[in-house]
Amino acid sequence: MTLSTSPLPDTTPPIVRRARVSTQVEDERLERVRFATARTAVGALRGPTYSCYFRGEHATANYLVAFPRSTLWIRQDRGAAFVADPTVATIYNCGQVHSRAPISPDGDLVDWFAMSEPLVRDAVRAFDVTAAEAASPLAFTRAHVSPELYREQRAVFRAAGDPTVSEGSVEERVIGVFGNVMAVAFGERQVTQHERRERLDLVERARAVIGDSYEQNLGVAEIAARCGTSVFHLCRTFRGHTGQTLHGFRRDIRLRIALGRLPDHRRDLSRLAVDLGFVSHSHFTAAFRRHFGVSPTVWTARGEDVARAG
Repeated sequence: MTLSTSPLPDTTPPIVRRARVSTQVEDERLERVRFATARTAVGALRGPTYSCYFRGEHATANYLVAFPRSTLWIRQDRGAAFVADPTVATIYNCGQVHSRAPISPDGDLVDWFAMSEPLVRDAVRAFDVTAAEAASPLAFTRAHVSPELYREQRAVFRAAGDPTVSEGSVEERVIGVFGNVMAVAFGERQVTQHERRERLDLVERARAVIGDSYEQNLGVAEIAARCGTSVFHLCRTFRGHTGQTLHGFRRDIRLRIALGRLPDHRRDLSRLAVDLGFVSHSHFTAAFRRHFGVSPTVWTARGEDVARAG
């Protein structure tokens, strides 16, 4: 899974340092990267039982969490083997030595989500400061996956292959999936009153940044920098308090502002779309319809009908 770069001899050390995610795969016929930025990647492995993935040991090219769609044995660093199936997420450090053995005749069918080392260490730091500084910060081999988390990762996986979904939106949702797996693995700890206030303040700063720049397509890294925090902490905190991603919140703001401007732009929706930060007229129209249930044109026509009736 960008799990693999190549089979390894027993003497190969497992620790690998990498600041950016890798898009190298062992067999391009069986493994595909669907989405990649410098910080995140999403891919899929479809390895039959007779494939190279079931022979010898391999090493991961990234820090990642993987969601099996079949059942098989996994052994990491020659430890105890465990069953990987659709009820768990398997967790890998970069350079993690591992091997497989088949259970299901389907082989290894798995979707994976990778993050860069800085993001991973930041994710772990939210739960364990000491582990975040360790050579291998991901100390768990697997975590239970709830139906809600499984549904979310499938939705993100689909979005990762959809050209109409923005890169920033997918990246933010990948960070969310990774963070949710970490929360299960480490166990959610109680938040202190001071931490709660700090998080609320961070959410307000983020809302202010977005409100001041909603027409710009700022990435999560720039929003985090303006808020004086890390990407992972901002994404997780903002969604935890608002129920929305940063990109979703910004889209909501844009569309609500669009409602007020439509009467003055009904003959030039393309200009309105660009002014609000949408990439095109069609992108704006599709987002508007999903959000409000009608197209901008229909909304404007209804408003005119009401005005005439009044």
